Amino acid sequence: DISMKFLNKNYHKFDNADFFRFKLAFSLLTSTPIEITNIHSTEYNIGLQPYEISFLKLLSNISNGSFFKINETGTSLKFIPGTITNNNGECLTFESDISRNISYYLEGIFLISLFGKEKLNLNITGVTNN
Repeated sequence: DISMKFLNKNYHKFDNADFFRFKLAFSLLTSTPIEITNIHSTEYNIGLQPYEISFLKLLSNISNGSFFKINETGTSLKFIPGTITNNNGECLTFESDISRNISYYLEGIFLISLFGKEKLNLNITGVTNN
């Protein structure tokens, strides 16, 4: 049961969505479960934004055994890192969310992909400018 994976974990806790991609990179590179709370909680659109959820999906594609759980309002995220596999070297096609350009995704996965079990072969589509 996946919900059991989130019990009894020693999470490294972060407050707010600042440096979101790098918090997730930290988690994957150090194999440390993290919890991020108060995600955009003071903004007009509270909770995780579509581009952040899209980034989480990309991380799921390049890692094996990573799990994430988002609360109902999207203001809290628990992330349990898996192994960075880079999709086992197979070509991965990913369509990014159009609210952020592709460099948002590339900056986030560049550091992570260097430590994968295989080289990263990624075709990413989306917006190239704002």
